[in-house]
Amino acid sequence: MSKMAYIIQVAGAVSGAEALLLAACGVTHVGLPLRLAVHKPDVSEDAARGIVVTLGGRAQAVLITYLEDADETLALCRFLGVGGVQLHGAM
Repeated sequence: MSKMAYIIQVAGAVSGAEALLLAACGVTHVGLPLRLAVHKPDVSEDAARGIVVTLGGRAQAVLITYLEDADETLALCRFLGVGGVQLHGAM
């Protein structure tokens, strides 16, 4: 019998220290909600980039966004340094 891999994603970390704590508790993915259609982001884009740097690969950083333009989404992913994106809405 093979081992099943798991993914635990938590969104809304507001600091690098909080993101590191989540990773230490077993969170595999830290979601960073930005450029949202409804809610105010938890952190600025610059602060989110800092969280990604602080995580240093201890957990996967994921952009969560309502963006609908692929080029704009990719540019934001590259700026942040995230390894994944969770899209809400049409692309």
